[in-house]
Amino acid sequence: MTETNPKEQRPVQKKIQYKRPLPLRLLFWVVLLWVVLGWFRFARVIIDRALILSLLHMGLYWYLLLAGLTWGLVGLPLLWGILQRTNWTRSYLWGVALFYPVVYWVERSLLWADPNARQNWPFMILLTAIWFGLVVWVSQSKKVRHYFRRLDNEG
Repeated sequence: MTETNPKEQRPVQKKIQYKRPLPLRLLFWVVLLWVVLGWFRFARVIIDRALILSLLHMGLYWYLLLAGLTWGLVGLPLLWGILQRTNWTRSYLWGVALFYPVVYWVERSLLWADPNARQNWPFMILLTAIWFGLVVWVSQSKKVRHYFRRLDNEG
């Protein structure tokens, strides 16, 4: 978009800011939440090392530590890709989309010993389905594709 500056009578270039489409904004905030929770988990495992090691063996301690670190790191490239509108973002999304629920359900199935935790399975299955619905929405959205395509046309 160009405008004429009345004093100089030459075109002035304005940078156009594109608003992220709604499904992409929702996805961004969900992934940001998971990244933050991963870093909190990582920090708590370090802070509560003595307590964890008094209750669990060293292997589970390392698993918890690395799982928190991984949860904190895996989503960062996706967040950066959304903010920078990089071409690979939509492809990387599917890796992240599968990573978080798979790790959650594996931990829930294999590591959780609380029998009462099974009471909220329908709710967690619903949240998982909503997550995948959001990912499909982002992947199939014409507005999202157009949002990432605009970068190519500007550069």
